[in-house]
Amino acid sequence: MKCLKTPSLFFLFLFCVKSGNLIAQQTIDRDSIAYWSELISSPKGEEDLIGSYLFFDQARELSTEQNDTTGTIYNLSMLSVVEFELGAYNESENSAISALKLVDEKKIDEWSLGVIISLYNSLGKAHKELNDYENAIESYDNVLRLSNNLDDCIKAYNNKANVYINEARLQQALTELSYANDLTYLNKDKKENARVLANLGFVQSKLENPNGIVNMLQALTIRTNENDLTGMFSSSKQLSEYYRFRNLDSALIYSNKVLELSKKINTPTYKKEALSNLLKFEENPYYSAYLDIETSLREKELARDVKFSHAKYDIQKERQKALTQKLQAEAKNKRQKLLFVGGGIILLIIGIFLYLYLRSKHKKEKVKVAIRETYQTERRLSKKVHDELANDMSDILNFIGRQAEIPNSVKKPLENKMDNIYDRTRDISAEIGSFDTTNFTESLNFLIMQHRTKGVKVLTNVNAGINWDDLPNYKKTNVYRCIQELFVNMKKHSESTEVRIMFKRERNKYQIQYTDNGKGVVLDNLRKSGLNNMETRMHDIGGSITFNSSINQGFRAYLYFTN
Repeated sequence: MKCLKTPSLFFLFLFCVKSGNLIAQQTIDRDSIAYWSELISSPKGEEDLIGSYLFFDQARELSTEQNDTTGTIYNLSMLSVVEFELGAYNESENSAISALKLVDEKKIDEWSLGVIISLYNSLGKAHKELNDYENAIESYDNVLRLSNNLDDCIKAYNNKANVYINEARLQQALTELSYANDLTYLNKDKKENARVLANLGFVQSKLENPNGIVNMLQALTIRTNENDLTGMFSSSKQLSEYYRFRNLDSALIYSNKVLELSKKINTPTYKKEALSNLLKFEENPYYSAYLDIETSLREKELARDVKFSHAKYDIQKERQKALTQKLQAEAKNKRQKLLFVGGGIILLIIGIFLYLYLRSKHKKEKVKVAIRETYQTERRLSKKVHDELANDMSDILNFIGRQAEIPNSVKKPLENKMDNIYDRTRDISAEIGSFDTTNFTESLNFLIMQHRTKGVKVLTNVNAGINWDDLPNYKKTNVYRCIQELFVNMKKHSESTEVRIMFKRERNKYQIQYTDNGKGVVLDNLRKSGLNNMETRMHDIGGSITFNSSINQGFRAYLYFTN
């Protein structure tokens, strides 16, 4: 399309409409990207293009606020298309450039590639209308560089040819159109194929090639069959120009056809173009001079707009560069502050961790010392019980045995009772006596096996190959005492005939499971019976012990700890 006569007024109108929030008046099912994108491709009038502009401008603002780069690129690409269709070529160029500045060609998917190609097409068309032919060719070359799509390539060759036609470089235009025409045999888009054929015929006619008129008429036939109004408009205008100096009557027929089609398309731009085409046939020399002056002024206006647009773009680049440098400096200062704060936080965390570690270590050392002192006290008491009390009990037994004046009826029960006390004294000495922590497996095995007596079956996997070497001695001591206490209580209270004690290790985790088939107990009573010290022993080494029992259901204990 040709440029609107007053694009600045038009965009002022758009701004006013936008302020009136016309978008909010659209129904929800129409207010969608798919709907407005399709409307840009096939508008029924300028109202559709205006509505599309408002929608995608609002979408662009939203995607920018949300830092949605992909969405912003797409919305700018659609704005560039609709701005071009509305004749705002400078704005179309700026929208396409803004979108392309956000693109990283090294990180694009198939969908993004399609958007980028659309942007280069829009940019090329805008450059062409602004008579910036060199950049227009560069934009279409970028399309050919990026795309392997047949339709994209055909359009790019065709668009390059249109630029060369405007420059009157007809031979170059013919070359590009020949490339495009060769590809149309593989393309199913009849409208695009007709566009290539029409332009090819037009260039051929300019070069006095007799195939030119044939191709132009064939293109018009295809466009008529496809009811492509804008295509029919373009073909009729080309034929009008072809016959202008060859057959005036035919030229006027096609010029009137152009006017008729502009009324069906119903946009001011097409109507203006159709009337301008008809007025070329007027013989008034003043009008011809007027058209020449208007064309010259328009070209100067376009050149001025392009120069201003580029200057504005350069200023924006400098401002962006200054802003980037400022942001980089702020980011550097922020990073330094973050490093300082982060370093302080790290030092604080290390300090806290070190404090907790030393406190935990000190606590463990206290536990070790307490256990070691307990162990030494037990050994001392064991020795005292064994060396003094048990020996004294033995002396008393011998003394009683030598007293003839004591009747046997009294002596025998007394000796039995003293024997029982003596055995219990030896048991107490054994229970709190020392054991070998170096050969811990053998110590455990000895402890367990001495409870395998007549009538009591003991099953264990203590020799299953568990390595106790990396378990500290203070933990071995408490584990040993817990197992010892379990067996002592079994012997005293449970009346068991079978006991199982199983050992299991997974990495640094130990588990001991004790089970007997005795008469069981009520757990509340068990707590009062003195087994609470087993819980204390396990807690001291960072472990735990749980009990499970009921009357006539046996007794179970589970010990858990780590190395």
